[in-house]
Amino acid sequence: MNHDPHTGFIVAAYLIAAAVVATMVVAILIDHRSLKRQLRRFGDAGESRDARRR
Repeated sequence: MNHDPHTGFIVAAYLIAAAVVATMVVAILIDHRSLKRQLRRFGDAGESRDARRR
């Protein structure tokens, strides 16, 4: 197979781009879980506060 002299650069660019996208996806998933946990705590606190008012 005949390779272009820029093949190494192109492959490296694709690998770096894939690593950046994967890192962003992981960061978004971690943030999503954190926000869901915070909202759950917020909802639980609101329920207990409403129960005391009754």
